[in-house]
Formats: sequence, structure tokens, C-alpha cells
Amino acid sequence: MGKYLKPSEELNRNIVNCLHKALCDDIILDYERSGLARSNSNSYSMRKWDYVYGNMMQLNSNTVIVGYTVRNPWHLAVLFDCATNTLYAVMREKRFMELSKSPKRFHHYITCLAKCFNSDVESDQFRLAGFDAETPDEEVIRTIEKICSDINVSSEVVERFALVLFSESNHIITDIKLCAVNGRFEICETIDLRGYIDVGDEVSARIEHVSDNPVDDRSTKVKLTGKSRERLKKRGLSSVELRKEDEERTGSL
Repeated sequence: MGKYLKPSEELNRNIVNCLHKALCDDIILDYERSGLARSNSNSYSMRKWDYVYGNMMQLNSNTVIVGYTVRNPWHLAVLFDCATNTLYAVMREKRFMELSKSPKRFHHYITCLAKCFNSDVESDQFRLAGFDAETPDEEVIRTIEKICSDINVSSEVVERFALVLFSESNHIITDIKLCAVNGRFEICETIDLRGYIDVGDEVSARIEHVSDNPVDDRSTKVKLTGKSRERLKKRGLSSVELRKEDEERTGSL
């Protein structure tokens, strides 16, 4: 529990599992089925978000509301925890750091959510300086009303905004945390969520570099470990599909 954020362990675990499944299993299986090489893909960085958001949508329950909203051409899922009246969004930490140094942050939906629901969240430096929190303007209010309306949640009941920041490399989550941010794109509180990652699944998926083309040694082929395959069997992957993968994998060795 933090000063600003008071999430439940169950929700923390479910959110981490959504990202872990998307980045460590779903996207790998997608490329296995398509036969595409990630190194030559134009869609990988976008495609994985379809799985992240799709997994989040499965968290809908009596106490959790998840829905899609649209920001320009981008569709994103946001989550509302009815137990704590907290609205959640997910973002790559690298992207957050890029935005924090860009003028784009002033009109970003993260800034709008923070200004509305985290007006009391301040960094120690800003608090000591004695500045007053900004009052949300009409543009911010319109953005907030649209996001809340899209997921059928009244903005009046939202009390806090939480941002999940994560980093990943080669289909493994290397860092994930829950953050309270303010309207100046500052992280004022963090809760480490790495402990919710299933340690046994950390290496459930791996990238093996294969030189299929002697001219271009950067090509890669994604393969599943036995642990990943067992988990995918439980999710309903047919024996025919698994056998086909086995044949393809054997033929490439």
C-alpha cells in the first residue's frame, strides 16, 4: 500500500498476468502460426498491444470494469477498479520517459487523467516549493468525460488514476510497477509489481537466432519452450496445430 495508491493484491496479480501472457506467450504464438519473422515485421510493436488490451478485457467482473476508448487513431483499454474507485492505464516505461521530455505531454491523455484525479499527488520537490495544483481546463475535462463515457463509468465516481509502467526485452518482462503520476508527468509514487510475475514463467518463451538467410544474419525465428507449449495446450490449442508446429520446428533444425 502506498500513500496515494491502495490496490488489491488480486488486481495487481491479474494486471501483471495480462501483460505477461500477452508479451511472453500470445505474441509468440501469433508469429509461430503466421510463419513471419519478427525481425522483418512492421506490425510487432502494435500487434502486441492487441493482446495486452484483449487480456485486460477478460478482467471484466462485478468489481472491475474494462473498456476501450479512442485517442486519435489509437484504441486503448482502460480499467476501473470499483473497490478503490481507481482508473488504470498501461504504458511502456520507455514511452513514458520519451513523453516526459516532449511538448506532446501537455495534451496527452495521461496528463488529463492525472490533472483530474491526481491533483493532490505531488513530488517532494514541488510540494516543498509551495505551488498550488492546477485546475483542469475545458480541454482536459472533455478528454476525461469521453474516456469515462466510453467505458460506461461516471467521472464523478473516479477518485484516483494509476499508471502501470512496464519494460520488456525478448518477450520477457524486465520491470513492471504501479505509479501515481501528476499533471506534470512526474512519477510521485511507485509500487513494485515484479513480485507478481510467475518466476517459473520468466523464461517460458525464448528467441533463438537462426541464420535462415546467409546474406542477412539478423533474421530470427521464434520458438516455444516445453513450458510454453504445455500452457498453450491448457488454453485450447488443438493437437493438430501443435503437431504442425512440431513438424515445422523439426524441419528447421
